[in-house]
Amino acid sequence: EKLTNELLDFARGTALKRRPTDIPSLLRALAQDTDPARVALDLEGAPGTWAVDRDKLHQVMLNLLRNALTADTAGGPVSVRVARRDRALDVTVRDHGPGLPPGDPEKLFEPFFTTKTRGTGLGLSVSRRIIRLHGGTLTARTHPEGGAEFTLRIPEEPHGAPAGRG
Repeated sequence: EKLTNELLDFARGTALKRRPTDIPSLLRALAQDTDPARVALDLEGAPGTWAVDRDKLHQVMLNLLRNALTADTAGGPVSVRVARRDRALDVTVRDHGPGLPPGDPEKLFEPFFTTKTRGTGLGLSVSRRIIRLHGGTLTARTHPEGGAEFTLRIPEEPHGAPAGRG
């Protein structure tokens, strides 16, 4: 069922339903639903609301959090930092696992590429597509102090743009 849903998400050209969304509240709920003892939220620089498709952003953040929590088999912390920078929403998720596999980090975003034995290889592809639909970017790197770091950036909607554009 999970594979079918991920394949459908990947194949669909989904239109966004952007609405003002309470980003800190969304991230607090996600941390609570995953592993609140291991997810450290830094919401100090977060905007109160941002025009996003809440359900789609929830899907992206859930994927990034689950990946990060799984990456560190020692059970280390996962940090999520949110800030408004240069008229864009920046969200960075960092784990303290082994970091990205050697080679090109862009490969992680290719459909069906996975480093997990039970993974479908679609989570990051779908996530990047969703962020691109928002006009943004999703990037990955190995942090200089270790662990993987994923950063999504969603620009502010232009004034006068319809909220439901896709």
